[in-house]
Amino acid sequence: MAKFNYLSQVWFIKCNVLTISASLEPTYRQLQMMKLDKSPFVIISVIGQELLAQGRYQNAVEVLESALKIGTCSLKLRGSVFSALSSAYWALNMLDKVRIHFALHLTV
Repeated sequence: MAKFNYLSQVWFIKCNVLTISASLEPTYRQLQMMKLDKSPFVIISVIGQELLAQGRYQNAVEVLESALKIGTCSLKLRGSVFSALSSAYWALNMLDKVRIHFALHLTV
């Protein structure tokens, strides 16, 4: 069952990338120059943050939560995802989740 869940997450993320790929191109080039284009956490979190910027809050939450499941050693990058999740949950009026993720951001 875990394999199906992982595959469904990958499929979901790919579908979202197809709809925002044009806006991601400049960011991806920057990631290549910084040698971050091979990091699954970075790529997934950038996709989630782009969805957030486009106002696709529920999709952003799902992608950003997936990034956290992948994980990273960088506290700064993880904090960025917590902040983005707080914003997405705020837009969805899910205030309990806002408080949780804002507190997590502050502890990083």
